[in-house]
Amino acid sequence: MKRLTHRLGIPNWQPPPIGYTDRRGNLRLPFDIALELAQKFCEAEPSAVLVRVETTERKWTYDALHDADHLVPLLNQYRAAWALLRQWAGP
Repeated sequence: MKRLTHRLGIPNWQPPPIGYTDRRGNLRLPFDIALELAQKFCEAEPSAVLVRVETTERKWTYDALHDADHLVPLLNQYRAAWALLRQWAGP
C-alpha cells in the first residue's frame, strides 16, 4: 500500500481506523475509500488500466461470438464497469 499510495501522490496515507488487515495479510478497506483509491489509480496509471480493459473485452467478445455463450451475461455486466474505468482514465 505504501508503494501504491506513493505512486498515486498520497505519500503519507494511513489506513482508516475502520480498515483492517485480515489474517492472510490482505488490507480490507471501506468501499468509499477503496473506490477513491481505484479512481486515483486510473488517473495516475491510465495505460495499465485501459490495456487490461481493452484486451479482456475483446477476448470475451470474440469468445462469445464463437460458441462461448456463457460470456454474454458477463459482458453485459462488466461493460458498465469498463465504461466507468475508461471515464476515470481520461480521454
